[in-house]
Amino acid sequence: MNAPEHSGAAIAAERAERVASRAAAFNAASRAAVRAASRAFDAYAAVVAARQAVKDARAASRTADTALRAADAAHDAARAAWEAEGGAA
Repeated sequence: MNAPEHSGAAIAAERAERVASRAAAFNAASRAAVRAASRAFDAYAAVVAARQAVKDARAASRTADTALRAADAAHDAARAAWEAEGGAA
């Protein structure tokens, strides 16, 4: 006679336990992969935001440089007018 541990039900139960164990391991690995992908996407989004901030800062710097050049030219013109009126004498 077959021993109880070798019965069809016991074999099926062992197989079901192995399948459940593999499914649990797969689910854990899947969740870890999703978390890692989410962190990678967040890091990528931070890099994109940083690049945009650099572009914005460069544009602001160019605008400030243009304003500084205009102010310098206005100062030079005012000084030339003042000197033309004899202000330097």
